[in-house]
Amino acid sequence: MCTSFPVVYSVSHSIRVTIVTTLAASLLLQLAYFGSVLFLVWRNNCARRAVRAPHHLGFLRRGHPNDR
Repeated sequence: MCTSFPVVYSVSHSIRVTIVTTLAASLLLQLAYFGSVLFLVWRNNCARRAVRAPHHLGFLRRGHPNDR
């Protein structure tokens, strides 16, 4: 963010274009970050369901501490 503002201004020589471009870039970065966090939460949830699936189907894992 700190470097994109001067770079865009040096290329465009317009404050308006610089502000809009910098805000658009920051919004895009925030959306990408939010999407990656949602993806990681979804993937973790799928992995947990895959581990718990045999237990929910009625199969017991012998010797597992949670079976007691």
